[in-house]
Amino acid sequence: RFLQSSESPNWQKVEVNGGHVHVSGSGIWKWNGTPIYIRLAPHQPVEDDDRSHSPRPNLSGLKRLPSSLAAEHARRRRQPGFISPFLGAVVAERSGHGVLSGPHRSLETAITHGAGGHHAGGCEVAADAERVRSRKTVRLPVMPCGRVLCTLDSMLIVFLQMQDLKSQLQELIPEQQDRLKKLKSEHGKTQLGNITVDMVLGGMRGMTGMLWETSLLDPEEGIRFRGLSIPECQKVLPTAVKGGEPLPEGLLWLLLTGKVPTKEQVDALSKELLARSTVPAHVYKTIDALPVDAHPMTQFTTGVMALQVESEFQKAYDNGLPKSKFWEPTYEDCLNLIARLPPVASYVYRRIFKSGKSIEADNSLDYAANFSHMLGFDDPKMLELMRLYVTIHTDHEGGNVSAHTGHLVGSALSDPYLSFAAALNGLAGPLHGLANQEVLLWIKSVIEETGSGVTTDQLKDYVWKTLKSGKVVPGFGHGVLRKTDPRYSCQREFALKHLPKDPLFQLVSKFGVLLNHFGLSEARYYTVLFGVSRSMGIGSQLIWDRALGLPLERPKSVTMEWLENYCKNKAA
Repeated sequence: RFLQSSESPNWQKVEVNGGHVHVSGSGIWKWNGTPIYIRLAPHQPVEDDDRSHSPRPNLSGLKRLPSSLAAEHARRRRQPGFISPFLGAVVAERSGHGVLSGPHRSLETAITHGAGGHHAGGCEVAADAERVRSRKTVRLPVMPCGRVLCTLDSMLIVFLQMQDLKSQLQELIPEQQDRLKKLKSEHGKTQLGNITVDMVLGGMRGMTGMLWETSLLDPEEGIRFRGLSIPECQKVLPTAVKGGEPLPEGLLWLLLTGKVPTKEQVDALSKELLARSTVPAHVYKTIDALPVDAHPMTQFTTGVMALQVESEFQKAYDNGLPKSKFWEPTYEDCLNLIARLPPVASYVYRRIFKSGKSIEADNSLDYAANFSHMLGFDDPKMLELMRLYVTIHTDHEGGNVSAHTGHLVGSALSDPYLSFAAALNGLAGPLHGLANQEVLLWIKSVIEETGSGVTTDQLKDYVWKTLKSGKVVPGFGHGVLRKTDPRYSCQREFALKHLPKDPLFQLVSKFGVLLNHFGLSEARYYTVLFGVSRSMGIGSQLIWDRALGLPLERPKSVTMEWLENYCKNKAA
């Protein structure tokens, strides 16, 4: 019998001796092409299941199992009809070698025998989710020396794929740490450019001053996520439907690892985010303490702050976690935060605009589609639009207000909840994310004054009217880009494909009015959508900030008098 490791092209031998299967090492493996998982962990007592006489393993102490998942598992397993996503397994630990013990001489026969024998203190192994639902699982006895988790239950594979994501980061981090050290030692004194008075007085525009790994903005061609343009991401990232838009989970994987994920990895990440998405009741109560007419961003940011009590980083730091491991609880916090934002954001939307009638999540949907569903929009085209919207707005390098704020606050070792809440407050400004709201209101004002059949000359006159009144035309122009923003281009292509005859789109095909077309017309809410998306970019970089050990950000400030004296001395 052989198991093939997903981590290595080499085959690992599995010995069958006296009913015991011996496996060296731990990790994600494949049995005849089917993923299974083997992991060593300390021995834990087996607890009884209240719903049956078949005991299941206690997973609350499993190594590297996030406490939030363990708590969620413990909560859900008390609900009627719940099938544990941690069904399954096999047991033992002996100096780095696992032992699969049971009435069958191999995993293959254990699976094909269907509902096998019941062994006290044993664990279940299932070939697929259907076998789990029908309870056609196999019982295998526990070895007293410890435990190895091993299952073919697809629900558990979801969790294991997430461990694969984390293991990829664990492999990448030392390489990137060495790369950073080499860059600093060999080129630390290299000048990147000259700082001018205009830069100091002009919001540091054009000043290169921070490290941001997940994306890079080119003035001529737009954003690149880990080197890939938006059109390239649309081509290579997994989609929910053939020929559809990229799944945001795929871009999250790309931002974290720099690698394009498989569809299986993206599906696993999607389900893992769903498993992390339960929001504590106190968060909703905190939001409910605000006036219903409070701005959606105020309510959304309040919800994020209320989530902060769940911070794994804060708890680990208080317990003396070494700096070299800061990235691990940061990773847990960021994924938990990303997972919980759609329920919080949709709650805010339904509270303000839909009389507080919330919609439960649909566990069969992916991240963006589920968000759209909880908002109350189930049109398949709207689901595709939400996937596109969340994907393309995840990141826009580090110099914009929200990204820089998240990085700055995180550099003080504030946990990801505090850092992201600060970023959201920056995003809420009219010169940043709130432009999403302002631009649609401006477009509607054009229609109110000129009618839907506005000509180019009428539109030109209205633009000049706006400018001459001392106002700006919101949502147009960019501090860095000098050509058409590719985020706009791909949304325009979506509109041409799905809603070419929409009157608002025909009028402002140069603007972009997709959300309004599908019924999400509450412009005050648009920045919240932006915030949900931006969590993936800011969160990914926060993880890398801690992994690379980036220091506290502390630039030098000067007064106008200092600048005047410096310039005089320079001229002399």
